Amino acid sequence: MHLASYVLPGLLALGLAQPVAAQDQPPVETPPADPGTSTSTTTHTSMETEPLEYSHTEHVAPVFGFVGGGPSIPMGKTGDRFNVGYGFNAGVGFNFNRYLGAQVEAYWSHYGVNGNIFNSTALDANHRMQYGTVDIVGNVVRSGPFTAYLLGGGGLYYRRVELTQFAGTTVVPVCDPWLFYCYPSAVSVETILGSRSSTDWGINGGVGFSVRVAGGLRLYAEGRYHYIFGPELANSNEHANGDYIPIMFGLRFE
Repeated sequence: MHLASYVLPGLLALGLAQPVAAQDQPPVETPPADPGTSTSTTTHTSMETEPLEYSHTEHVAPVFGFVGGGPSIPMGKTGDRFNVGYGFNAGVGFNFNRYLGAQVEAYWSHYGVNGNIFNSTALDANHRMQYGTVDIVGNVVRSGPFTAYLLGGGGLYYRRVELTQFAGTTVVPVCDPWLFYCYPSAVSVETILGSRSSTDWGINGGVGFSVRVAGGLRLYAEGRYHYIFGPELANSNEHANGDYIPIMFGLRFE
């Protein structure tokens, strides 16, 4: 018999047996990936499916305090008598929410008196003004660390004027409701030397700005107009109303 008659059937049988053997082999298990390694493809997919989120809502503390100081500008007829002075304030407040709050403030200020109102007499004077107010605060702008607000309210105002004498004696008429003295006829200096005061109700309103500098610490600048309903003195038909604009710079704690 020829050799080919044995070789060809053997090769055919071997070729048919290989697919069957492949089907009988168990599946190959892929080893778990090392936790410390990752592929660039996996990282890229994770960033797309789970984007980072940032919060633009700033935390607002329920309670705040503040201290400050700055010039105080007398206005109107008050400004005709008194020079620009200086003052200091301190207070505490409560935020009802992000945009509405209330505060209680105490303020002290000092002013020199315009010497022209005494002409060439030996008189001089100084003036002090203090108040305690309760104000509503409306935060009209809150953008990141920056806040702009309006505030207004009312309170009790104490004003005191002291008349002093540099040297010598003189006889003068002194009648000025804003000095709380009214002697329309000439009297001796010794008669009018001393101090007078008045405690009256008043109202105020203004605007302020603050910026966060670190944690709960803010810098603020604020200006308000204060109007005081003053008394009417005997021998005078004018009321000693008061007009002031304190401009304050200071620190706010939240």
